[in-house]
Amino acid sequence: MAAISQNNAACPAILAALASVVSADGQQKFTEPHGLLQALMDPNQPKNSAIQQVGEGGNVRPVRVFYQQRAVESEVRNAKSCDTGTVKSKVEDNQTPTTYREIPIEVSEAALRALCKTFSDRLVAPGQLATASDNQIMLYRDTLDEVLSALPAFRRTLNTELLTQFLAKRGKWQGQGVGAYPTYYVRQALQNGNDGAPVLDGFAKLEQDLSSIGMGKPILFGRGTFDLANTALRYGCCNAAGTDFGQMGDGAGYQFYRDTEAAAVLGANVVGGFMPGYAQLLRYNQYVGDFATKHGNVQRGTFADPAIPGLRYDMRVIPSECEGEGWTIILGLHFDLWVAPAGQFAATDRLAGVNGTVTFTAGTMIPA
Repeated sequence: MAAISQNNAACPAILAALASVVSADGQQKFTEPHGLLQALMDPNQPKNSAIQQVGEGGNVRPVRVFYQQRAVESEVRNAKSCDTGTVKSKVEDNQTPTTYREIPIEVSEAALRALCKTFSDRLVAPGQLATASDNQIMLYRDTLDEVLSALPAFRRTLNTELLTQFLAKRGKWQGQGVGAYPTYYVRQALQNGNDGAPVLDGFAKLEQDLSSIGMGKPILFGRGTFDLANTALRYGCCNAAGTDFGQMGDGAGYQFYRDTEAAAVLGANVVGGFMPGYAQLLRYNQYVGDFATKHGNVQRGTFADPAIPGLRYDMRVIPSECEGEGWTIILGLHFDLWVAPAGQFAATDRLAGVNGTVTFTAGTMIPA
């Protein structure tokens, strides 16, 4: 099975349990939306990114990104000439992930023994498992609860760190100075008992400004006022001007992710956004390839997050020093947030200082 990343007793049993439960239940759901973490794994992100090649084989190596400044209008001639142009050298931007987070999970000896026995019963040949029965899936599900219950806290920690880095690395809006982050009024305040109607002009101005900083469908994340206004677009119908709110929601020019941690890091009603490919999760797994082996009494491998496709954590399974005391499962991740360099546009370019990442405030319009 592809889910089994190495062949040490407990690790394959845990991974086989995860694969069987996810297969039986569908993708595992979670109640807390961690917008930026999910957005970085959005299907619209480039599939051929250099970010995904970091740490191939378990080794750490930096991401190498090359870019070249584009021409500016002043280089355009209005008469035929044989004069030479300006050579634009390629610039290299290197970054290696330095942030690390991990969480320990205590699992009882009895639970892990039951898990390993079930795995052994399904093993019909080396690397080949029989389909899990309903009873085996029930046992898997009960045992995995101890592991899966730790993941919400781990995701919150990862997302909070990514938000912090995003805030520090965000770029400029086209034509605005550093630190000039606009407010878009997207929600109507209480008026005649009607609270929360979306403000169409605010959404239109937001999409216009987003379109001025890059190509592709922007990916936004946040909560608060912007989340409420987006929800209203889904439930509303028509205003006095004949605008169908429902159609607006379906045709939104952006992809939006709710984020429960955004307000605490970015600020109340602040929304972050990026163009696909301009912000990426820089990460590597340590226990893959030749490193997915047993080291002393410690079993090592990787564990796929069942709720965020494509995200894998390093996993260590460590026995207690005392007989019968249980096992510690440690999930960890080496990561950082990479954003496109701000210097990719010349100082005289209209996009000078733009790196495809922005923040803005979603405001509430008070009726006159």
